[in-house]
Formats: sequence, C-alpha cells, structure tokens
Amino acid sequence: SPPRPGQDREAWLKALRTYREMVRAGGAAGMIQLNFDGVRTWTRLSLEASRDLALQPGDRVEARIEARWRQGNGEICAAFDRVDGSSGAWVGWTGVLASADTPRDDAWHTHTLRLEVPATELQNVLFRPIFGLDATHNATPGVVDIRDIALAKVAVPRRRDVPVAFPESAQGAEENQRPRGVYERAFPPLDRSSYDRPDLAWARGMFTCHFTFMYDRAFYDPERGYLVEAFLDDGAREFGGYDAVVLWQGYPRLGIDERNQFDMYRDMPGGMAGLHDMVRRFHARGVKVFIDYNPWDIGTRRPEKPDVDMLAELVAALDADGIFLDTLSAASPSLRAKVDAVRPGVVIAPEIHPPIDQLGVLNLSWAQWLNDPRPPGMLHLKWIEPRHLQHQIRRWHSSHREEIEIAFFNGSGMLVWENIFGSYNPWTEEDRALWRRCAPILRAFRANFTSDAWDPYYPTLQEGLYAHRWPAKTNSWDLPVVFTLRRVGEPVAGDAPAISIPASARQCPMGRRFRCLICGQRSPRGLNAMAPMAP
Repeated sequence: SPPRPGQDREAWLKALRTYREMVRAGGAAGMIQLNFDGVRTWTRLSLEASRDLALQPGDRVEARIEARWRQGNGEICAAFDRVDGSSGAWVGWTGVLASADTPRDDAWHTHTLRLEVPATELQNVLFRPIFGLDATHNATPGVVDIRDIALAKVAVPRRRDVPVAFPESAQGAEENQRPRGVYERAFPPLDRSSYDRPDLAWARGMFTCHFTFMYDRAFYDPERGYLVEAFLDDGAREFGGYDAVVLWQGYPRLGIDERNQFDMYRDMPGGMAGLHDMVRRFHARGVKVFIDYNPWDIGTRRPEKPDVDMLAELVAALDADGIFLDTLSAASPSLRAKVDAVRPGVVIAPEIHPPIDQLGVLNLSWAQWLNDPRPPGMLHLKWIEPRHLQHQIRRWHSSHREEIEIAFFNGSGMLVWENIFGSYNPWTEEDRALWRRCAPILRAFRANFTSDAWDPYYPTLQEGLYAHRWPAKTNSWDLPVVFTLRRVGEPVAGDAPAISIPASARQCPMGRRFRCLICGQRSPRGLNAMAPMAP
C-alpha cells in the first residue's frame, strides 16, 4: 500500500528499498515490528511450512524467538490458528497457550515458548503457529521487535518419531522429547540469474496472454483445421494483439477415458506434426506458445516416463516456448534443468501466486484473484524483481475494468480468457477498447516498466489520485519517464494539475515535453498542467 496520510514518503520509500535489498541479498529474515494498539497483532507461520509440520492434537511445539522491547507491553504470546486443510481458510484459533515477557532494556532476548496442540472437534483442520500480542491475554498497548523465530515439533512417546534436527536448547533432553524438524526462517540469496539470461528476456514483454481452449470453433474448424491467422487477426482487432497463448488440451475431458494429458496433445487433429506446424504459424506472427501441465492428472493411463521428462519431450517436439503449471505455485529445479537441456529459452509460469524464492525459476506468473487494497496497492513480486511479469485474471467476472487498471498501473499484464472450458464469458466492448489502448503503451515502454528505478507512489496534487513514476534505466529525467496514474473516487473537475516535477527536471529535454499516452494530447507547459484523467 502507499504511504499513509501524513507519513514521510522518503522514509517509507527508503524502508521499501531496504526490504527489497534484504530479500535479494538473503541472510536473516529481518525484523518484524509488532505495533500493538490494544486489540491484536500477530505474525503467522506460512501455510506451506504449517502443512509440513502437520500438527495434530497432542503434539508439542517449542518456539525460540528473539525479541526486543520498544515501549509499553512487551509480552509475546503463542497460539495456533485453526485453518481448513483444503482451502487454507481461517476457521478459528486456540486462544493464547503460552507467553513470555520481554525485559525492558532495549536489548535482544531469546524466549523459549512451549505449547501443546489442543483437541478439536473440527475435521481436516490445519494448526498454524502464530506469535504476537492479543487483548484477550493483555490489552496494554506496546511495541516489540521480533526476529529469528525457530520452531520445532517435539516428538512424544506415543509417536516415537526419529529426531532429525533439534536446537541447542533441546540437547540432553530425553530421546522421546527431542524436537523433530526445525523450521528456521532465514532467507538464502535470491537467485535472479534467469532474468539476466538473453534467451529468457522475451518473457518480460508478454503483456497480453490468451488462454486458448483448443476446441473453440474460433480456433479450430473441422473442415479448415487450425485457424491460427484468423484467430490472431481477431486478437489484434479486439485486444491489440496477443504476445503469447496457452494451448489448453485436457480438462474437462481428462478422466472420461484412460488417456492422459500428453495423449490428448498427441490426439489433437493432425497429431504432433499438425501441432508443430501450428506452433510454427504462431511463431511466424511473433507469438509465443505455452503448453499446459496438469499435475492432478493421476487417474489416467500412466505415461512411460516421469512427467518432467514427458514435458521436456513435448516442448522439444513442438518447439514450445513455455510451460503453464496448472494449480501449482512452484516448479522443481529438475523441471528447469530438463527443459533447458532440450530447448533453451523456455519460460515456466504457474497459476497460483508463487512464493518469493520461486522468482529465480519462474519468469512469469498469474496474479489470479489478488485482492487490491484501497487505496490501490502495488504488486509485491514485481517490486522485488521488476522483470517478473504477472498476468491479472479473474475469469468469471463480467467486467475486467479493475484488472486492467491494476495491470496498467503496475506496468504488468493481462490474461484474456473468454472460453472457460466451454463456458463463454466474453469481454465487454468497453474493456476490449480500454486494453487496446493500454497494451501498446506497455510494450513500447517495456524498459521503463521493468527497471529497478521504479519510483512508486510519486506524490500527486489531487486527493484520490495515485501515480507510479517509471524512469528508463536510471533514476533521472534525461531519458523518457513514464507515469501511470490511477484514480480512486470521482474525478476532479476542470484543469486542476495532477502531478508536479522538480524545477531542475524541467530543464532536461524530456522534462520539458509531456504527452498523455492514452489520449495523445500534448501539454506545452509540462507535467504540472496535466488534465485529470477519467476514473
């Protein structure tokens, strides 16, 4: 989210950049400040790590936390969230089960908290460890810094787990009480080398991707075959052109017989030779092609090789450019290695929002159903690595206006998906026209929208108007600088100025000229005279 009203923007921006540097460099997880206002403030173990712990009633957990008192209440509490094991939705919590008071001396202290998972009548429940301050235990406001949280599941006699690793605090304990499976939240350096690879650089320009249901009669005709050129002509006319397509072949047919997802590509009209020629025709128009992978396809005929090998073979046979990971948020290093061995330059993209440490493997990802805070937020993964491109998608919405605004404001992309496995949900004419105006701008200024010089939430002169400033390669005004603006609420009437640039910048050649890239209107007086945009 942007700086709060009255918050010093420079301090906010410095903290934001420090966070990015910390994530990229790795090391300790950094510090979390628990600013307790007398209601609640918690930090939670990730859902992924909570699933790994697989806590059950009766299990015991030891938590080791470094904390530093800042003011007021310094009592750190421990509890469990109860989460639905399938959806990850919160269904309640246990209440405070353990606590430790932090000495009031501004030094770092280590707390060891031991708690037992309570019984529950809920089915398929996941217990998620949480730490913080809560009014149900102590409502006195306070501020505490915490860092280096370590968790260990303690084996109990009834389970006789074999200890794998345990913290020093457990040395000398009875064999059946040693903690099993220590979870340290320390980040390794973020591997960003894939973004420096010339063969993968194309991914950062894929602003419009089409989800292509291969049985759609607009794409395949039984008499004429694959209608690649007519399909792309329609995309250019309606959406400003496609940069990439995802060729979806399986669901909802998977499971109707013994054929697996790879068989279904082979069984498409024309077989593998026909598909290869179809991919060639896409390439002739400058469009990249993704194949689809369904990890949940486990009840059909098993392929003769592991899935990663089958995917690599399919990529090589079709000259595919990417692999779309349906229902997944991550890719294994083995998949990256297998694909690199048969066809360099292949991009891997997941459906589910990936964790930060997957940025080194995944150059693209979907931003599916992401909540956009009010006032409008910025894309987290893009801030960490601006060259990582995400596609906004809310497939069942009748209006895509908000998705387009989010994508354009963040210099990111859109997924066009109208035939949803046979259910037709077309874009409106208004949405199509809006994206036709946005997509060429994103493509033309790709260097701006993928630069580390991104200057988020540039100050504006109107309430409810937000701006990102996108310099090209440097944080200067000597090269073209792009602003994306987004309004929350009603537009301001008249010609009230929207943003201002420093007097020194106005002396630069680029600072003396301004053009609205949406409407083409020039402003001879520069940025200060920009007319307000429509909401």
